[in-house]
Amino acid sequence: MALTPILTGGLDGTDYQIDRARSLREAIRMLHDSQYDLMITDILLPDCDGLVLIQRLQEAASHIAIVVVSDTEDDELAFEAIRAGAQDFLVKGVVTHGQLRRSVRFSQERKRTEQRFMHLASRDPLTGLANRRATMVQLQSLVVRYRRLCRRFSVLYLDLDGFKGINDEYGHDVGDVLLKQVGQRLQSTMREYDLCARMGGDEFVIIVDTGEGITDLHQTPSRVVSTLAEPFNLGNHILQVTASVGVAVFPESGRTADALLKRADEQLYESKKAGKNQYTICEYAQEPFATRRPPPRSDKR
Repeated sequence: MALTPILTGGLDGTDYQIDRARSLREAIRMLHDSQYDLMITDILLPDCDGLVLIQRLQEAASHIAIVVVSDTEDDELAFEAIRAGAQDFLVKGVVTHGQLRRSVRFSQERKRTEQRFMHLASRDPLTGLANRRATMVQLQSLVVRYRRLCRRFSVLYLDLDGFKGINDEYGHDVGDVLLKQVGQRLQSTMREYDLCARMGGDEFVIIVDTGEGITDLHQTPSRVVSTLAEPFNLGNHILQVTASVGVAVFPESGRTADALLKRADEQLYESKKAGKNQYTICEYAQEPFATRRPPPRSDKR
């Protein structure tokens, strides 16, 4: 490759560790096994080329900047490469040390900026949790991954019991403060690799890895119900609220993102009908499990 002498000479006074892959398959394996800051790839590899190559690299490591190099100067190909996800396009044989140095620096900054915008676009502005769009993307990805691993995960759909009454009595500003605290409390009870999201209004979704035993299946929804039943200090108001939760389990409750959310939402309303302040697990995932509810509370709304 014509860029090798420039790369091995260092960039901007910084020593880079450079690993080389001779094929897309080898590159993907390396991306899975190690951490990298930047990918520089020929547009033509033995086992893949063109825009498909860029897309495959994006799927393997969407957080890493990609610089594409080609033997020919082709403005249309360069434009399509950028649209496909690359941060820059260089032509071999005419690239100088300074141009490559700038490309590496600018490509990494473009990627960081892109990631920041993507993060903002995937966040709920009130609570800072993942929003509905990000939840669907994550859920669809988990379905593919856990199908391959033959593992289970749970989708919890919940809302607050009597939230409309709180807005009516105390105003929407107080309701917003409550929702923020609910989001913080939910996130504090989850592991760092679990997903906690706000779907809109007072509806939240939690996605957790689920073990094989009865305790594993019931542990998270039971903890959520108990945690949210504790009083909320909203400054001028101390409110006691409860939550109803519906649980769907992959793959027993559904094998697609839409099916899992639908089943969990259905179970949420089963919890409402059964008296609120509890959780219900989709019947397709219950056997040989039995559902649980926390002890009754005298201060339920």
